[in-house]
Amino acid sequence: MPIIEQLLQQQQKVVIASDGLALNFLKDAFPKLTFETLPAYNIYYPKFGSMAFAMLKQLPGLLKTIKLTNDLTKKLTKKHQVDCIISDNRYGCYHNQVHSIFITHQTNIQLPKFYSFFGKMVNNFNHQYINRFNQLWIPDFSNHFLSGKLSYLKNEIKNKATFIGPLSRLTPAIKNKTNYCTVILSGPEPQRSVLEQKIINQAKLVNENIVLVRGTNETLQYKPPSNLKIIKLANSKQINDLLLNSEHIICRSGYSSVMDLVALQQTAFLIPTPGQTEQEYLAKHLNQQKLFVSCPQSIFNLKKAIERLKNFNSKLQAIKFKNDLLNNTLNGLIEN
Repeated sequence: MPIIEQLLQQQQKVVIASDGLALNFLKDAFPKLTFETLPAYNIYYPKFGSMAFAMLKQLPGLLKTIKLTNDLTKKLTKKHQVDCIISDNRYGCYHNQVHSIFITHQTNIQLPKFYSFFGKMVNNFNHQYINRFNQLWIPDFSNHFLSGKLSYLKNEIKNKATFIGPLSRLTPAIKNKTNYCTVILSGPEPQRSVLEQKIINQAKLVNENIVLVRGTNETLQYKPPSNLKIIKLANSKQINDLLLNSEHIICRSGYSSVMDLVALQQTAFLIPTPGQTEQEYLAKHLNQQKLFVSCPQSIFNLKKAIERLKNFNSKLQAIKFKNDLLNNTLNGLIEN
């Protein structure tokens, strides 16, 4: 969203292509723009067992989707007379004759220890696809402060890389602490529901009001206690206000969530989605940096998490969140 907003401010024509909830979210945010639908990855996540093995089984389907996406990208490029493609982690959204940019903070994909011997092969595969793009944009600082070793660069893609700084759709403002604790759920099923049930069961043990943003329109299967306010889905403004006005925040350790919190200078308790090695690494890395606190979902306790946040002295204020890197990068892109 920050990239789209910057391009629109500079009078650039923007066409958005996406799928599913992300597409609907962007349609709500930019109702006047032109939209196209991309093929969905339809990745499923196991409730138990190895995430890496589940992803390995889905690899043929993912490769097929990448090919379908690339075929459609070529058609859309011609249809809309596209001069530049900016792809947010969509490996198939590139064109050999159009300047194509890939955005990711994962240039060095982490695998579970049991599968670590596949690491070189997986990252070679990752870099082969990234090399099909003209540029690589990494939403972090050049010292890898937020993403850590996830954004370490190998020689074959290093010359394509530009660090554009953290990106966030949220805007800092004066904080007015009117909510005691806000819990924001996100990510794939079934783990979203597993954590939701934990929060609902444990909320009654906290003697304060709690806001729960479910991240889904599905019917709630459990009766919440009286101190728990339920919000199904929240737009950017609602999320912005909730995060600014909360004494304590609990959410997943997804990179977009981390960048939003950094933008607002708000620390949080991070709960990585089980089996997602990226989130598990980020939670550990950011905990070590003393920016956030975290624990695995299996041992999460709402009351204890709030107590830890009460006594936590975050170093988040050391990060200066500015858009200079992004602005300079976009200006250079448009001028060329």
